Amino acid sequence: MRKFGAGLAAVLAVSLGVPGVAGAEPDEEGHYYGVIMHAFKRGGDSVVTAINYPSFEAARAGADEKCAEEGVPQCVQVAAFRDECGAVASVVGYRSHGGSGATIEEAEADARERLIGLIGHRYEHRIEILKSICTPSDPEQD
Repeated sequence: MRKFGAGLAAVLAVSLGVPGVAGAEPDEEGHYYGVIMHAFKRGGDSVVTAINYPSFEAARAGADEKCAEEGVPQCVQVAAFRDECGAVASVVGYRSHGGSGATIEEAEADARERLIGLIGHRYEHRIEILKSICTPSDPEQD
């Protein structure tokens, strides 16, 4: 019953235009929040984003819901950002790391550098940027 209620809440959120979807509202200070979640799974990596939410908690809940909808039960938050961009870099099927910055380019560079710090330069040539996105942004890209 709990899953049904969460699914119904997601449907209502989409149809009512609450934060995280079209017409998103910032928090009381005008900030927008976003998170990027990543999961390794058979057939390729899965990346889920949740942007334009009024708090980190709301963005995380939105991303968790998307992971569940996509059948990816073990999503891990790799980036959280406020009023800026986030990105996830990965050596596909091995390791990933998120990053953030004022622009897409800065977020991607941050994610790449953080991943190199984790795995060293040995696999640097295999690093891919899986996703990058900014807040506030068009939720259709989310």
